[in-house]
Amino acid sequence: MNIEKIGKFIAFNRKKLNMTQEELGHKLGVTGKTVSRWETGNYMPDLSLLIPLSQTLNITLNELLQGEALKPDKINSQNEEALEATINYSEKTLRQKTKKLFLKLIVSIIIMVIVSFMGYKIYLLNKYNIKKIPEINQVINNFQNYQTIKIATHELEDNAYLVLDNLKIRNDFANYSEINSLTTDSYSIKKWNYKDNTNNSAVMISISAYPFQNFFEGGGELINFGNADLPEINNQDRIAYLYSHNITNEMTFFKFLSKEANYHHNIFTSAQNIRGSYAAWALAAIFANYQISYLEGNYEGYLFTDNTNKIWDCHILKNNLSYNFIFAGPNFSQEYINDLLNTIIIN
Repeated sequence: MNIEKIGKFIAFNRKKLNMTQEELGHKLGVTGKTVSRWETGNYMPDLSLLIPLSQTLNITLNELLQGEALKPDKINSQNEEALEATINYSEKTLRQKTKKLFLKLIVSIIIMVIVSFMGYKIYLLNKYNIKKIPEINQVINNFQNYQTIKIATHELEDNAYLVLDNLKIRNDFANYSEINSLTTDSYSIKKWNYKDNTNNSAVMISISAYPFQNFFEGGGELINFGNADLPEINNQDRIAYLYSHNITNEMTFFKFLSKEANYHHNIFTSAQNIRGSYAAWALAAIFANYQISYLEGNYEGYLFTDNTNKIWDCHILKNNLSYNFIFAGPNFSQEYINDLLNTIIIN
C-alpha cells in the first residue's frame, strides 16, 4: 500500500469535485489540516473513514486503496463488497479492543488508587499506632480504674484561709514561705516552700488558675513531652480531634479516653483522626505515673496521685477555669490531702 500515492489520488478526486480540504473534512467530521496530511502522504485515513471517504469522492474502495482509477472490467462488485465487509469487521474489532483496553485502563487506575489509599492508611496506622506509646497500658489502666473522692466543703473562720484571687483553702502552712507569685490576664500562680527546706527547687505547695484551653493548646510539654521515640505530634490534628469529640476540658478528655481505650482505627479512619487520636493519647501519657481520682460533690475535678514521689496534683473545674493545687513532699499524705480539699471555696 503506497500511502503517498493514495494521498495524491484523494487530492485529485477532491479537486475534481471542486471541494476544498476544509469542505471534505467537514463532510467526514475531521479538520482540513487532517485532509492535508492525508494528501501529502504523511498519514493514512482512519479505518472507519475509508468507506465514507470513497463514497464522498465517488470512487470505489478498491480504487482508494490502490491509489488510482481502475477500469470498469477490473472492478469486481463481489470483491468490493467483501472488502467493505472486511473493513467494517476490522473497524468493529478495533472498537471492541479499544473498549476493552479502556476498561482495563480504568480498572487498573481504580486498583492503583485503592492500593495507594490502603498503603497510605496502613503506613499511618503503623506510624501512629497508639500501642507504640510506651506508657499506654499504664495510662489505660489508670483511666479505667479510677477512684472517686467526695468533696463536701465546710466553712472556716476568715483568718483560717490561704487566699488566691477568688479561691480560698485552709491555711495549714504557717511554716511555709512564698517563693514565687505570678498573675496575668489569664491565670494566677502562687508557690510556697517549706521554711526548713534549703532546696528551693523542691516546691511544696503550688496553686494556680488557668483557662481550659491552656490544657489542650498551650505549653510544649503538653504537645511533645520530651519523648524522642514517638513520631512528631501534630498539635492542630490533636486540637481538631479533641473538639470534634466535644472534649472541652480535662474531665471530658479523661472520661472519653477511658471509654475509647479499646477502640481501634482502620483504613477507613481519616488521616487527621488517626494522627489526632495518637496525639491525644500521647498527651494523656504524661500522667502515666499518676493514679487518677475524680472529685464529686461541691466541686467537679480530678486528683492525680504519685505515691512513689509523694505528689498530689488536684484540678477543680469552675468558672471556665481549672484551679490547680500541687502538693509535693513527705509532709503530706492521701488522707491529709482529702481532708484539705474539703476546705476549698471558689467564689
